[in-house]
Parts: sequence; C-alpha cells; structure tokens
Amino acid sequence: MTDTQTPEPNNWTGRRQQAPRQTVRSTTTVGAKLREAREALDLKQEWVADQLGINQERYSRYETGRTKRPSPEHLVALAKLYGFPDEYFLAMVGFRSGADLVARLPPEGALVIPSPRAGLPEFLAMVEQLSKADFAELINTCEFMLAQSSDGVADTTPD
Repeated sequence: MTDTQTPEPNNWTGRRQQAPRQTVRSTTTVGAKLREAREALDLKQEWVADQLGINQERYSRYETGRTKRPSPEHLVALAKLYGFPDEYFLAMVGFRSGADLVARLPPEGALVIPSPRAGLPEFLAMVEQLSKADFAELINTCEFMLAQSSDGVADTTPD
C-alpha cells in the first residue's frame, strides 16, 4: 500500500482484537475418552445416543464435559459398546468402586420397573418376610390371577 491509498476498513476498529480461542482437549477426562473411543470405532453420536435410549444432545454433553457425571448405567453400557471392561469409565468420574456399582446393576434381561406402582416397595418388603411356603403360595395365586385375565396380562391401570 502506498501513502496515498486509503486503508481498507477494519471491522475490528474500536474493539480489542483477540486471537481465536483454542480448545485444548484433555484425554484424561471421561468426555474425551468417550469421544476418542467413539471416533476410533467410526460411530456417530446419534447412533450411540440411540443405543443408550437418550437423545444426541444429551450424549454430546457427556463428550464435551457439560455433564460431569453421566449415569453409571450409561457409563457401563458405553464401556460394553466400546469394548472396555464395565468399570472403565466409572472410575474416571469418581465413583469409588466401579465393580460395586456394576454388581448393583440388574442382570441383562432382568425385569426393570422404571416407575413402580404405588405401594410396590412396601409390597416387596412384605414379600421378603414370607416363608418359602408362603412365597410359593403367593406365586401360585399370582399365576392363577393372571390366567383368569382375558389376555393373560394383568390390568395395570391404577384404581
């Protein structure tokens, strides 16, 4: 540019210019490890989220660290999905004993009641106190009641 030319307008005039932010990814965080494992298998976030039964936005928060402690169930499922031992990601987020948490998870194929009916915890506490004979009688009664229903499934509508 010569002295007689006018400089091109600067959009930053009057503003402090800053260097672009650089994101430093630490491979020691659980989010970075989740992303690293997913990318190593060439999987999309949407697919992984679908496997967990959550939306892609929630899974993205796991990888970016916006969710500091994903649920232990999801961490175990992700470890299995990515081919790691069940407790691999659990220890990274501060769970004291990954093996203890895994042991408390229901076995694969177990009946899981996400929102139990009113009174179910109390009922189960009473069932725990039954003798073996009384428990067998309770099972027989339940089977009889289910057989009497028209389609073999008990009515689950609340009273």
